[in-house]
Amino acid sequence: MENGSIQKRIEIIETLSKELKSLNEMLKESLEKDPTYMKSEEEKSKIREEVKVAKNKAEEKSDVKNILMEIKEKRDEIKEAKETLSLELVEYYRQNSILTIEDGEGRVREMKISVRLSNPKPQ
Repeated sequence: MENGSIQKRIEIIETLSKELKSLNEMLKESLEKDPTYMKSEEEKSKIREEVKVAKNKAEEKSDVKNILMEIKEKRDEIKEAKETLSLELVEYYRQNSILTIEDGEGRVREMKISVRLSNPKPQ
């Protein structure tokens, strides 16, 4: 694949992204002009604040704090395990040039490769 076609695809994506941003702004402006919508938004904000206060109050209880701490620890463990698995799968692919692997239960799992460009660096 040529570099020119990649650059063209990047331009297309950037143009579409700008158009989408403009459309989202137009939608927001239109909705903000609707009094029924704005009233509902205000009510939603009040309810969210009430829910937030109630949730914070409930989370102050020691049993809930313990559960929240365990949830955070499990999420951290899962994140770390996924990062390690990702590195191991890359190494497995490098060594074997195969995009499938059998899991512990005998099921064949297919690897997904994802590559993205970062935002351009300022010059």
